[in-house]
Amino acid sequence: VTGPPRSGRTTTLRALAESAVEAGRTTVLVTPGGSRPPDHGLTGLTVLGPDDVDTLVALRHDPRLVVLVDDADRLDDAPLRPVLAELADLADRDGGAVAVATTTAALGSRYRGLDVETARHGCGIVLSPRPGDGEVLGVRPRPAPVGRPGRGVVVIHGRTLDVQVLLPQSVGSPSPPASSSGS
Repeated sequence: VTGPPRSGRTTTLRALAESAVEAGRTTVLVTPGGSRPPDHGLTGLTVLGPDDVDTLVALRHDPRLVVLVDDADRLDDAPLRPVLAELADLADRDGGAVAVATTTAALGSRYRGLDVETARHGCGIVLSPRPGDGEVLGVRPRPAPVGRPGRGVVVIHGRTLDVQVLLPQSVGSPSPPASSSGS
C-alpha cells in the first residue's frame, strides 16, 4: 500500500486487519512505534513494535498468519526486519499474507527495504496516484481526484482496478442516516 501522506495508507491497513480478524486469521500489525493507534480498538489484533522479535517468531508458525506493516520504510534497521522479510518470502507457500504500507516518495527513492522487496511482486494498492507513482508496480495509473483519501488503484501483475477504501467499522464509521418520513 503506497501513497502520499494523508492518502489513507494506515486506514487501508486497518480495513485489511478488520477483515482478517473477522475471518478468524491470526493478525499482527507492526508499527515503528509499536503502540496501538488510538482509534484502532480491534479485538484480536496483536500490535508489535520494531523490537518484538520473539513474539513474531512465535506467531510465524501459524500458516494463516496475516502480517500488516505500517511505515515499512522506517523499519529498515529494526531487529524485526529479517523476520518480516522471511514471512514475506514464505507467505504464498504457507497461505499467509503480508501487506506493507509506505509513502510513494520512500518507495520510489530506495533500492532495498521490505517495502521495495514487496513491491517487486507487482501487486499492491496505489492511493492518490500521481504521475510516476505506479511505476514501481509496473503500471501508470491515472491520477486520482485531489482530496479523496482512500481513492486509488489496486494493481495485480500489471492490471489495475479503481478502488475506494472505506473506513473500517472499528474506526467508528458513521451510521447511515435514519430515513425520515416527510410530513
